[in-house]
Amino acid sequence: MALELVLAQTNPFIPLLGNLRNLGLFEFLLPFLLALAIVYGILRKMVPQLEKTASSLIAIIVAFFVMNYSGQAGVQMAQFFTQFFGGGLIVLTGLLVIIIFLGLAGFDMSKIFLPGKGSTWALVLLLGFIGFALFLGAGGSTLVPIPTNIGGFGGADVTAIIFFLIIIALAVWFLSRSEEKDEGGKGAPPPR
Repeated sequence: MALELVLAQTNPFIPLLGNLRNLGLFEFLLPFLLALAIVYGILRKMVPQLEKTASSLIAIIVAFFVMNYSGQAGVQMAQFFTQFFGGGLIVLTGLLVIIIFLGLAGFDMSKIFLPGKGSTWALVLLLGFIGFALFLGAGGSTLVPIPTNIGGFGGADVTAIIFFLIIIALAVWFLSRSEEKDEGGKGAPPPR
């Protein structure tokens, strides 16, 4: 107990983080910079015909609106980003350990990303689901107005319906892939 107190008093990061929090770095500046980078990157990549200065101006305007929004939900927004990125790092670390174990077992991870493989889409869906679960777990639903009552169904019902729709979509996808493989082999002559 005494050792923890001494470490807390001598750790320079505790007062530094407290001062940065008091200055509004986590509530205002970091969300502003994150929005600026994301919007500018998306505009430059998806709308290359837009002038660079116009992309910059649009990104700055959007980032200021995000800063204004974070003024209303600043502490919640900072807590969300802290939990979201912290939880994301934990999940990514877990995925890295799984990849290391698969590599030790002799599995070639580069085969997952070969063109024409359905496993790439399965991986994208899995990672999207993990990202959405992290978003909800970090409290994203309190910052973004996600409808919790759709057609008379409550929040838990909506979650269950979405989960079952994802499972049904994956099942249909896997069944259609297996039928394509079966049909592709029927008309081909046997190899000689």
